[in-house]
Amino acid sequence: MPVEAADAGAFFERARLEAERYGEDGWVFLRELVQNARDARATRIDFETVAAGGDEQLICRDNGAGMSPDDVDRFLLRLYASSKEEARDTVGFFGVGFWSVLLFEPREIRVVTRNGGTVSAFTIDCIGRRIRPLPPPADPVPGTIITLVRPAPDGAAPDALAVTVREQLDRYAGYVRPLPGIRTLELFCNGASVNRGFALPHRLGRRFRTRRFDGVLGFGPAPSVRIYKGGILVRETAGLDEVIPSRPVRLPRSGWGLFPVVAINIDGLRLLMDRHTICEDPLLHEAVRYCERELLRIHRRLLSRLFPLDWRNAMASLWARGRTRLAGVAAGLALAVVAFAALVWAAPHLAPGLPAWGGGDLPGLPSTGGAPPAVMRTVDTLFANWGGTRTDRSADTGHRWDFEYRGPDGLLFQAGALERYDPRRGPAPGPLRLAGPYPAFADDASAGPPVAVRLGVSGGVPRFVLPLPPGYVLIPETLRLDGAPVAPAGRDAFGAPVVVLTQRGHLEYRARPGAVPSAAPDEPERPVIDWPPDAAEALQQVEGLNPGDRVERLAAWTAGRLRYSRDPATAADLAGGTGEWLGRALRTGAGDCDVINGALVLMLQGAGVPAHLHVGLVGEGGAARSELHAWAAYWHDGWRTLDLTRPDPSALGAPPPLWAPAVAARPPATAAEAVTKPSLPFQFYLLVGAAALAAVGLLGALWRRLIRPRLDEPQFVRDIFEHYFAFGSGRDPLRLRCRPVLPTLGGRRLSLHQAQRLADRGRLLGARPGCPLLPGLNRRRDTLDHAAPVVELLEPYLPPVTWLEDVAGILAAPPLPPVLREAEALIRRRDPLFRLHLLPGSTDFREVYLPFRAAAAGRRHVVVGDQHPVGAAMLGDGAAGNGDGARRAAARVLARTTFYLGEAAPEVAAGLPDRSGR
Repeated sequence: MPVEAADAGAFFERARLEAERYGEDGWVFLRELVQNARDARATRIDFETVAAGGDEQLICRDNGAGMSPDDVDRFLLRLYASSKEEARDTVGFFGVGFWSVLLFEPREIRVVTRNGGTVSAFTIDCIGRRIRPLPPPADPVPGTIITLVRPAPDGAAPDALAVTVREQLDRYAGYVRPLPGIRTLELFCNGASVNRGFALPHRLGRRFRTRRFDGVLGFGPAPSVRIYKGGILVRETAGLDEVIPSRPVRLPRSGWGLFPVVAINIDGLRLLMDRHTICEDPLLHEAVRYCERELLRIHRRLLSRLFPLDWRNAMASLWARGRTRLAGVAAGLALAVVAFAALVWAAPHLAPGLPAWGGGDLPGLPSTGGAPPAVMRTVDTLFANWGGTRTDRSADTGHRWDFEYRGPDGLLFQAGALERYDPRRGPAPGPLRLAGPYPAFADDASAGPPVAVRLGVSGGVPRFVLPLPPGYVLIPETLRLDGAPVAPAGRDAFGAPVVVLTQRGHLEYRARPGAVPSAAPDEPERPVIDWPPDAAEALQQVEGLNPGDRVERLAAWTAGRLRYSRDPATAADLAGGTGEWLGRALRTGAGDCDVINGALVLMLQGAGVPAHLHVGLVGEGGAARSELHAWAAYWHDGWRTLDLTRPDPSALGAPPPLWAPAVAARPPATAAEAVTKPSLPFQFYLLVGAAALAAVGLLGALWRRLIRPRLDEPQFVRDIFEHYFAFGSGRDPLRLRCRPVLPTLGGRRLSLHQAQRLADRGRLLGARPGCPLLPGLNRRRDTLDHAAPVVELLEPYLPPVTWLEDVAGILAAPPLPPVLREAEALIRRRDPLFRLHLLPGSTDFREVYLPFRAAAAGRRHVVVGDQHPVGAAMLGDGAAGNGDGARRAAARVLARTTFYLGEAAPEVAAGLPDRSGR
């Protein structure tokens, strides 16, 4: 051992100091243990907690490359020495990660490692600061075993260590990924799997993948930015601005009460020695820019859904962007029109085979008008008259499924299982039995986006499996048959819901991500098959292996024997051969999904692994393809899936569509008729195009209304505008000033731009729904709803608003003194809708525009306080008693008001034109 007794104290002191550089989290060493095992090319890592004799132990086992005695001396028991300095794909290379286990405060550390044929075993006494060799185990396994021993804390629960280790492993390494070239890396804690994928954020989450990084982003109830390398957490902050502090703030920390949430894996990151400081290289800047851009795009999309621009605000926003940009848009549209016209004119000249505009069908393509309609099938008849497990042909797809759904393309909908083996036809459906009641799952938005399904049932098959995507569960309360509630009859042996219906109709239901608890199946009965010699030999070779290795070996063997093909000759060879189905399939050497995965299921059953073949629909464009898809499912600590027809067999997805049938050339006579067919007028195509654009616009508006997010809208508006005013409103990339966010009493919404224009003319009004002045007013559609939470929250940012509740008291002011009545009469000769009000004890001068329906109530109101200089001067003119007091008072009001833009100056007040006819 390289640590001599004299240097042991100094060595342990340095190791302890290096461990403390990892931060205040005492569980970060779990990340380092997982990282070391991953870098050793392990495919499985097991953590185990043991409590015995007043101590608690944490054991880490991996099946990686292990360490030779020389590696132990040169790298493990020395600081700042690493065997991974040249490895670009590894996470750590500083040579101090192992000693982070000192954060666990162990009393003893035991290490047993095997590299090839050499075994090293030693113990580290952390109290006495000594390292002693241990006798190697009698039967060492490849890899490394690290055991940490420490005294159990007083009063700790028996499972406290296990719970904490599981939580911290899930946090630091739940997304761990194998090194390139390694197929899988499984992480377990006390026998339970810890591996998981990136979970979508709480709201508006989406996945992304580029050539250099991947992850998820969206918004959640708390800010979070997590950066991973190799699926291992290396940095966690509250915002993207903390990742690179030198970058300017581009996004608000909070928007609509939610916060940006990012989880990103960047395999090319460079870390500093503390392992949570990332070098600010171009790759990190690129990743942060990408996340900011995508979050801003989601932000903008959400604003467009919540507050779509009407044509007035859209034009105002376009004009506000500048005349140069508007001219560029107009030039682009004109160029597009010219290019389209040129293409229409030039197409017949450049490609003689194409007809002129309006020339009918293209020569050489068959007319679809005479094609026979597809037969509509219902899902409950899926296994009726099962034709056997075979290679599908194009002729088998002359039907459509009465099936619709709302969700992403490529979803598989599991509709049943093939549990029996027919020696002639291969895997076949068996009787559908109930294994118990179906759990009452509730609608849980946090579980992920739901999938809505609508399908037809014939009523002729009383019991059938309800199609669900793998990894989804039915929300029973949403199950309806033609609008009437229906309860599932139970679940089958694999957790799928089963319904019993004897009447024709349409079922509607929703499903969300989740899992039905299932117990381990009984030991399966091995199928009675006349095994081909090579298959029997493969089964013999996997005897004695654990189930996971058996599955891996047999999957590789099956994939090597059967290639994917939908060729008609392959289908004929399988259907017309002699002998049992498995032998025919292996002799053919090819097949589609149900043949390849069906052969795999039989091999797994022959090896004693519970397995069966799942069959389901393939979702595409909101409907189902005519062909079905099949994949294998086997039991290994839970039901798992395999699909040997995909590059990644453990990932389910839609297969490629069946090849299209060959298209026969049109006879010359028919082609000639098409060419000589009279052209339709250009106006017809213009009308069709306009109708199509109108339909697209209508559907888009309907879609926006249907997918309008259900958020705390007032909170959203307040947060987003606080950020807008705090960080500057010059650029306004989200066009906030033109977003209609302010509700009015007339049912419409005003934007800040529209509110400012009304306020500039003194016509921005607001009131609560019960205001007594409302019945007599026009233009309620532009009157802000003062009771709306959005208006209340944005009131500090609004231009001057005339609240009608305040005006009611003004209109009830006492009568005017004689001189002011005369002044009002003079002004009303010019404008019959003018009214003057005097408020005792007030210092205000206000102009209020009230669009009363009755002209007698007036519309342009001026309110003057007797303590205001204008009011005091007018009262002084009246007290002087001269004949010019009323004219002087009128001149003072007109000089101050903006209703008439200063048209009436004091010196011409006596000569006001008489518009009343008097």
